Amino acid sequence: MHRRALELATRVAHPYEQGRALAALADHLAGDDPDEARRYRRRALAIFERMGVPERFEMRIRLAEPAADAEEGGQSGG
Repeated sequence: MHRRALELATRVAHPYEQGRALAALADHLAGDDPDEARRYRRRALAIFERMGVPERFEMRIRLAEPAADAEEGGQSGG
């Protein structure tokens, strides 16, 4: 669903919605693929910074956080 939203926002050249879709994709991927999630967040941040919207602050915070699965005990091993 989020990928489709990103495709549509890109097609109609709506950067704010692109940023929102990228942020949602990042949230969705954070547990399974934190590196990919971080790439999506960086792209979203670039859009939000360029636009000067408040979402840029939340994205900066999210990028400064350690991997979510590490904080939630998602690491294996012992």
